[in-house]
Amino acid sequence: MRDVVIVTGPPCAGKSTFVAARAAPGDLVLDFDRLAVELGSPHPYDHPPAIRTAARTEIERRLSAAESGRVWVIRSAPHLNDRAALATRLGASRVVVLAVPAEIAKHRAHADARPAWTAHAIDRWWSAYRPSSTDTRPEEVPPVTAPDPISATGPGTGEQAAPAVAPESAPPAAPARPSTEDTSDSESLRAQLAEAQSFAARVPELEQRAADAENQLTRLRVTRAAGLDDSIADRLRGKDEAELTADATTFAELLKTLAAGASAAPPASAPATPAASAATAPGRRPVEALRPASAAPPAETAEDDPAAIARAVFGKPPTP
Repeated sequence: MRDVVIVTGPPCAGKSTFVAARAAPGDLVLDFDRLAVELGSPHPYDHPPAIRTAARTEIERRLSAAESGRVWVIRSAPHLNDRAALATRLGASRVVVLAVPAEIAKHRAHADARPAWTAHAIDRWWSAYRPSSTDTRPEEVPPVTAPDPISATGPGTGEQAAPAVAPESAPPAAPARPSTEDTSDSESLRAQLAEAQSFAARVPELEQRAADAENQLTRLRVTRAAGLDDSIADRLRGKDEAELTADATTFAELLKTLAAGASAAPPASAPATPAASAATAPGRRPVEALRPASAAPPAETAEDDPAAIARAVFGKPPTP
């Protein structure tokens, strides 16, 4: 009786290694990539469409020729429906999915000097992968620790092959599987720990960036609410929203006063007080609060008018 086991997973998931640790003597291993190379693919992992079609046909041909024993079929198959259709077409008893995390698979690809596109192929696999309740977990398929009397039967002989070692000497081979699993689990935990530490180190920076962004949004909001240009937002010196709103209101009143002064200059004898009264009206901050700390207060001279106030605040003459 034939037993077909399909092994799937992203590139560098260790599918071939997984099968090699479990295939008994006499088992048939159908590796899609190896068959593609046998059929003339110029690359061990990136095959032309015609070669890929030929490899699929060859897998099914060899599978049909295998009337008994265990057959291992290695494919990528991230799509749930593709795995189900493949299992039905090949008559598979199990579909094992090696869902190795993308970070670990990429690390293996780099260590194995795989092509640069391998990392993208790993991401594509994970974006398309969907688990299924019928998938078999890797730990449910233990490795071969001793020759299986049925699997070790030589093809075409009909006789049971003699065990290579006495039954009592077989157990020493058992530690191979736990060691491989422990290594894989350790790599996964180390990768997760490194990712967590990297994120934790960036938390203060991210918090500061979030606070700066929130402050800038507040400045823009109060600036636009006062009918001012966005460029005024960085000139506001308030520490919270209330002070920023008062600053923006003061700026708006000053600009209105300056615009009015530019269109109709006041009489020479009139006291220059409108800007000062606007700057100290309820709900507004004094003009001095808007002046940079390094700027000296303007002297009470003949220039103490709206234009002088604008120069003190903006550092340049107003634009009508």
